[in-house]
Amino acid sequence: MNKSEMNFDAIIIGGGLIGLLQALSLAQFDVRCAIIEQSDILDMQSDNFDGRTSAITSASMNILNLLSLDRSILGQGANIKKIIVRDGNNGPPLTFDDGEILATVFENQKLRKALLDAVIKHDNIASYFAAHIIDQNIDDYGVNIILDDSTNLRASLLIGADGRSSKVRQSAKITLSQWQYDHIALVGAVAHDKPHHNIAHELFFNEGPLALLPMTSVSNTQYRSSLIWSIPQSQSQAYQKLSPKIFSHELNKKTNGLLGEANLIAPLITYPLGFHSVVQTTAKRVALIGDSAHSVHPIAGQGLNLGFRDVAALTETLVDGVRLGLECGDAQLLARYERWRSVDTLAVSIATDRINHLFALKGKTAKSMRRIGMTMIDKSDNIKTLLSREARGVVGGTPKMLSATNL
Repeated sequence: MNKSEMNFDAIIIGGGLIGLLQALSLAQFDVRCAIIEQSDILDMQSDNFDGRTSAITSASMNILNLLSLDRSILGQGANIKKIIVRDGNNGPPLTFDDGEILATVFENQKLRKALLDAVIKHDNIASYFAAHIIDQNIDDYGVNIILDDSTNLRASLLIGADGRSSKVRQSAKITLSQWQYDHIALVGAVAHDKPHHNIAHELFFNEGPLALLPMTSVSNTQYRSSLIWSIPQSQSQAYQKLSPKIFSHELNKKTNGLLGEANLIAPLITYPLGFHSVVQTTAKRVALIGDSAHSVHPIAGQGLNLGFRDVAALTETLVDGVRLGLECGDAQLLARYERWRSVDTLAVSIATDRINHLFALKGKTAKSMRRIGMTMIDKSDNIKTLLSREARGVVGGTPKMLSATNL
């Protein structure tokens, strides 16, 4: 889009995965967007693998397919066809396998590059990278933003996709419920000598869960998996000081050689684990999506997929409204988006938090009860089917884009 055109239907703050996806989703239906991101575009287009991956559920994949992004990422992700959950290494396995692809694991930077390339080329999107906001005003008539190069942008709606410390959320004075877990996440990738067979493994230990998610293979003899390991804060410094070789040794002991000999192949990223959820996802001419609105424990891999659901719901709401002659910032549309997302977000947030606490309980009694419960679930096809559908993101009031239905 010509950047001299400064009037838009929506301005999106934040050019991460969710912000880029929101811009493309709206632009697909002729909703004109501006996207503002502080990072330099060259850094965002880097091909260097930093160890971060995302498991995109089959429902979330439908959005990428509708936007024709499936062509640019074809073959770059590994499908999860089965999930095996264990309480420790030796507990009875709880297996989810209903014959459908549950999710696809992508390297984050490959997803970002595909989204970024599509955003830059789209006629309905004006992108401003390495840009900083110096003034912002929201009134009854719309949103006005001035950038550090004196560019003046105007729109009907401001969409916050600027992450956990969202300035959009703060400026809109939206209340946040939050707490920190006494854990950090170790995120990386490992190469191993046994094939993963497209199985995701979740191992729950008292000190924290450990997940191994299948990635695309480098060759027929070198297989890769993504690692997400939650450890107590008190142990974090010790783990961060380990050499890659010693860390790999500790990981192999913890997993009991589940995938054979595993070796760290990407920089280990650490970040504190916490929970936050907004009391409301909207304010006057403001809507929040992704981590700006919520952040959950990575125990079930639903964080990014919640953002995809935000995007699908907000896109459908705004497109329906525009077709009726309403502007994107109309209070009626924001109220509909608020109702749509509040229940789903709260349910997922509570569920992941409760699961985390359940498996953190110590003692023989707690372990026995967990294993009895897992055995009962494993023998119930109805419950397992429901949980598998939840893992694929196809339960509840699903937006059309998540159901592979165009608007």
